[in-house]
Amino acid sequence: MEGSPKVLVKSIQRRLREGLNQEKNRSYNSRVNNLLAFKRVVAHFAPKMKEAILSDLGRSHFLTDFTEIGGIDDVIDYLLKNLKTFMADQPRDISAMMAPSKAYVKPEPYGVTLILGSWNFPYATTLHPLVSAIAAGNVVCIKPSEMCPKSSAVMKEIIDALDQSVFACIEGGPEVAISVLEERWDLIVFTGSPEKGKLVAAAAAKHLTPTVLELGGKNPVVIDKDVDIDNAAKRIVQGRYINAGQLCIAPDMAFVHASRIDEFLDKVRVTITEFYGPNPKLSKDYSRIVNEMHTRRIASMLENHGGTVICGGEVDVKEKYIAPTVILNPRKDVPLGCQEVFGPVLVVFPFNNIEECIEIINSREKPLALYYFGNNKQNMELLKNKTSSGNITWNDCIMHYTICDLPFGGVGNSGLSKMFGEEGFRAMSHAKSVLERGTNNRYPASVRFPPYTEEKQRTFNRLKGWMNFSLRSAKCNMKKAAVIAVIGFLAYQGYLNPVLSKLVEMKNVLTTIASGKANNYMLLSINHIHKTF
Repeated sequence: MEGSPKVLVKSIQRRLREGLNQEKNRSYNSRVNNLLAFKRVVAHFAPKMKEAILSDLGRSHFLTDFTEIGGIDDVIDYLLKNLKTFMADQPRDISAMMAPSKAYVKPEPYGVTLILGSWNFPYATTLHPLVSAIAAGNVVCIKPSEMCPKSSAVMKEIIDALDQSVFACIEGGPEVAISVLEERWDLIVFTGSPEKGKLVAAAAAKHLTPTVLELGGKNPVVIDKDVDIDNAAKRIVQGRYINAGQLCIAPDMAFVHASRIDEFLDKVRVTITEFYGPNPKLSKDYSRIVNEMHTRRIASMLENHGGTVICGGEVDVKEKYIAPTVILNPRKDVPLGCQEVFGPVLVVFPFNNIEECIEIINSREKPLALYYFGNNKQNMELLKNKTSSGNITWNDCIMHYTICDLPFGGVGNSGLSKMFGEEGFRAMSHAKSVLERGTNNRYPASVRFPPYTEEKQRTFNRLKGWMNFSLRSAKCNMKKAAVIAVIGFLAYQGYLNPVLSKLVEMKNVLTTIASGKANNYMLLSINHIHKTF
């Protein structure tokens, strides 16, 4: 069928493959030009992007700029600043037995890259990785989430305004996603739930396609005994309820020291009212759930959880609204207690010892993010060293995502590989090993070739023993020897005598001071030595 998803996908792939073969995004200059062109087009469409998010998610213009559009500029500027360094060959060490040789790693693009975006932050999850993929020299096809149709349509307009041999966009629902994943790509980048991530990984495995998977999890936050309650409440409330809790790095469950739990819950209630007013449904700063299906999903988690509702709990399915909700001590075996909510619900558990938190965290899937609030450095170190997570942040939530030089991604069930920063560039590049050698095959190089006579074997073993060092260590030792030789020469010629005499004089003065016998003459001597140096 002419207009079938399969036909469309193959047409896009042919177009992008041609652009790849023509090196439309291979050189440093072409990558810079494509990034700058993308930046200009995004700036042009920014007002339309904000309106689309307001329609799809009920999120305000300011929050869309703050959480998504502004970040695109930051990522592009960071990559432009560092691109030459990232693209440069990386020298590697070789053994003396391999000399003369040159070994290095050359980052090269994977090729035709597919990016599957998510709906919660459609621009961030689709366009941010696109920027990293372009910087790495790839040509890119994006498929935005169909669950945010207005935002998807705007992204199609953005991509259509760019070089079609480098950029492509395909829209559609599950049938398009299936058709896209049936085809062979050189790299697949996906953001979404662990369940869908497994489907993407399985599809990629059929062609042995490398993947970058940014997934999610039930992110813990530990609120310790010596916490600044005001700071913790403000940052946790912002991190949990921004975008109505539809954020993969949001704090999902809070472990609060038993001695501070009542104070923490009171402060959270006050902070929610301070941020969103007495009726968050009327607040311009409080978003909506993406659709009625997800609203009902979250509402079902608020039933029969066995805990105490501290605040919130109101649901309006037609309005796709769920109030900011806090629940104390739900059962750990119900969905609310053990599954990622991906909505505006914070579950709270008391603890008495940090080891309790570590045991619970380690008994679950590895989270995308882990947060600690408090001033106990020892407890923070225990969390860092005894747990595994994509990120750990001290005294803040979600803000690590805004740091362009930090890699972003999960571990285990929460993700595979990294986005952003130098690690993001490396993840979207193939690290090609390169060895350059001379053509000499005379002795001693000839001992590598058969026939392996006894004499050759003895020669080889002797050479191996004599040359058991690397060229890098040899260069380092030669530099040290040169410095020692220069110092020795200067000392032999007497050029260092004035310096040595001043050092001796300083030593004597300091010894006298230490013995408590310093006088004004000694202090003048110290001043004189100080001026000399």
